[in-house]
This record gives sequence, C-alpha cells and structure tokens, in this order.
Amino acid sequence: MEKRDGKVKKFIKENYAGYVAILPLILGILFFSVYPIISALDYSFHEYNPFKGTMGDFTFDQYAAIFTTELPTVLNSLKVTFLFVLIMVPANMVGGFLLAVWVNRPGKVMSVYKLLLYMPCLMPPIVSGFIWQLVGDPKYGVGTTILSFFGVTDFPFLASETTAFPTIIVYCLFGVSSNILIWLSALKNVPQSYYEAADVEGCGAVRKLLLITVPMITPFILYNLLTGIIGTIQIFGNIYTITSGGGPADSLNFFVIYIYDMAFTGRNGESPNISLAAALSFVLFAIIALLSGLMLKTSKWVYYTEDV
Repeated sequence: MEKRDGKVKKFIKENYAGYVAILPLILGILFFSVYPIISALDYSFHEYNPFKGTMGDFTFDQYAAIFTTELPTVLNSLKVTFLFVLIMVPANMVGGFLLAVWVNRPGKVMSVYKLLLYMPCLMPPIVSGFIWQLVGDPKYGVGTTILSFFGVTDFPFLASETTAFPTIIVYCLFGVSSNILIWLSALKNVPQSYYEAADVEGCGAVRKLLLITVPMITPFILYNLLTGIIGTIQIFGNIYTITSGGGPADSLNFFVIYIYDMAFTGRNGESPNISLAAALSFVLFAIIALLSGLMLKTSKWVYYTEDV
C-alpha cells in the first residue's frame, strides 16, 4: 500500500505542472460543453419553463411531438438542410481542391493568391452575413446594381420563396476556399518521386492528378467530406444574420435555425419551447452520428501509407 502511495505521489509530483496548465481547458470543456449537453438532455425529457424555473415530470412528449404535430416542419427543415448539404459539400470540396492545385506552384505571386483566397474565411460569419445582406438589398444592393447591367431589374433575392434558396447558394459559394489550407497540406504530402516517375512515363497533368494526387490524398478527402457534412448541416450564423429567421415560406428554415427559433423566439405565434428545442437538437445529433458512422464504415477506399 505504501509503495502504491509512493508511486501516486511521484506521479503527481512529476506531472502536476502539466495538469495545472491544462486545467483552464478542462474546466472550459466541463462548464461550456459537458454541462450544457447534460442539461439539454434533461430538458428534452421534461417540460422546462426557464422563466419560472420549473421542471415538469419525466416524459417522452417532446420526442413524440417531433414525429406528430411538428413532423411537417421537421421534414421541410430536413429537406432544406440536406439539399443545401448535397449542393455545398461537393462544391466546397471540388472548388477548394482545384484552387489548391492552382496555387500549389512555386513563385511569390502564388503566396499572394493563397492569402487573397483565404482572407474571406477569416471574416466572422455574422459580419459576412451583414455584408451579404447589403449586397442582396433589392433596391440599393450591389447585386441589384450588377444585375441591372444585364437588364435584370427588381430581382427579389431573399424576399421571394423561389429565389431565396438559390441566392443563399450563390452567397455561400464565395466560401469555397475555406478548406484550401488543408488541401495544400495534402498536396505537399504527396512524394515528388511519384510525379517524377510519371513524367518519365509520359503522363500528362490530368493523368497525374487523377492517378497519383487523388489516390494519395484520400485521407484528406475523407476528413474534408466528414467535417464538411457536419459543418454544413449545422450552418447557422451567416444564414440567420442574412434572413433573420427561416426565410419566406420557410424556404430557408435550416434545421439549426428551426431549433434556435423554437428555443428563443417561438414559431407561428407560439411561446418558445426549450424542451422541444433540446429534443430536436438530439435528433440532429443522432442524424450526424449516423452519417459519420456510415462514412467511416464505408471508408475502405481511403489509402493510408501504413497499409503498404
């Protein structure tokens, strides 16, 4: 027993400085991540009233409401969200990859291009949302001015159910360079000897790209695909800033916006329902976990150098 206590004391003496250094991080994770998650899970099984501070009996009513009274809104929100994912994730991946291939060349001017391409990604989503809100102003926006040169007048942008979603897609396409640094690191990771051997065989640039570059960076492709889907499903800040809600006729009612409105502003004249919003958030968590597990389960196409 004394020997064991001695080992524990020695371990603490040798490592206490490291634990003290990471203590703020641990406390931050506990108070700002773990505790809110546990609280939200608790709220989802009770009728919680934040104004009165009362908690009702344990019930599954919130989850039952998702599949009954709230089902039409839930399905519409999922449709909008996943349509956005199906468009933006491939666009961001292909666009970011091609831009990375283009700037992955020697020369000082390429460094300038890298900086210019990544600068929009440094802008906070809220600021970006306000800027695009000004650009898409139907009367005085820059977008309206540009379209007027092509004879297009009174374009409604976000004010119409038919044009709101395409407008958001165009806005978000300006962020395709968000993952360019990851793609550049992936390209730097490919051994140059492979390209030299391909040059000897007379391979062109396209063949080298498809037969060498793409297979060698499949771990990065999987990473960008996984994080891209997770991030796009949870899109909120810039969209909410631009639309201030779900858009006309819920055409922009993304799932996270739906959760936010349910928790803090209420929908269709009803009072906010934090318990239902918490239940919706765990439904979204289940969807993301299912998609992530499915992608990892079917990732046999990924090539790792350790497998050789």
